[in-house]
Amino acid sequence: MKLLIAGFFILMVSSFVPLFSGRRRRVAALSVAAGTFCCLLLSAGVCIDSLFTGNSFDIAYRMRLPYATFALGIDPLSAFFLLPLLLLSTLCAVYGVSYMEKKNSEVSSGTGWFFFGFLVLAMSLVVVARNGMLF
Repeated sequence: MKLLIAGFFILMVSSFVPLFSGRRRRVAALSVAAGTFCCLLLSAGVCIDSLFTGNSFDIAYRMRLPYATFALGIDPLSAFFLLPLLLLSTLCAVYGVSYMEKKNSEVSSGTGWFFFGFLVLAMSLVVVARNGMLF
C-alpha cells in the first residue's frame, strides 16, 4: 500500500514540473509521462496482488476536520478499475509526447501537462478513496 501512495506522490511531483519548464515542451511532456509510468509500475504490484488473491489493503490517517479521515484502500474491484486507468493514462501520455511535439505554436504546453497529470491523480484517488470526505 505504501508503494501505491509513493506512486501517487511521484505523479503529483512530476505534474508540477511542467509549470516550471518554461518553453521546453519536451521536459514538460516527458516529466508527466515518466510520472504516470512510475505510478503504474509502483501501483501494479498492489493491484495484481489484490486481483489474484482477493486481499484488501487499507491505510487511514486522521485529519483535523471533524469526522474526516484520509482513508485509501484497494480491494479487487478498485484494482480492477485502477490498473486499466493507469495503463491507459500512461499510453495517452506517451502518445501525447510525440503529438504535442508536432504542434508549432508559441504557447507553452506546460499547463496542459500539469492538468493532465492532476486529472490522472484525481481519477486514481476517486477509485481508491474509502470515505465521502476524500471522495
